[in-house]
Amino acid sequence: MTVIDDKMVKRYLQVTVDKIFKILPLYEEDNKTLKDYINSLTIELKGFVSVYGSVGIEEYMSVISTLQGLQNIVDTRGNQPVVKREVFKSIETINKIHNMLEGG
Repeated sequence: MTVIDDKMVKRYLQVTVDKIFKILPLYEEDNKTLKDYINSLTIELKGFVSVYGSVGIEEYMSVISTLQGLQNIVDTRGNQPVVKREVFKSIETINKIHNMLEGG
């Protein structure tokens, strides 16, 4: 069994930021797989919580909840300001968790 250390988690969080950011261009392109993409990302994040659920768990759950909420609005055009706000809020929250791991 692989031990998950803070360095691995920090790398994972950066990849997660990139995955969350990807929601914006998919929404702007009116990509038909966006809901599936968000659903898959949400499943992944929930799985990560079960593997590494210590630092920033409340913040992490906020990101998961936000992504689940986004699933309900991304198929409606004209919600770009809300989608953009929630994507950047989620990215900020992931960065906050990263900073917690740094001790800050």
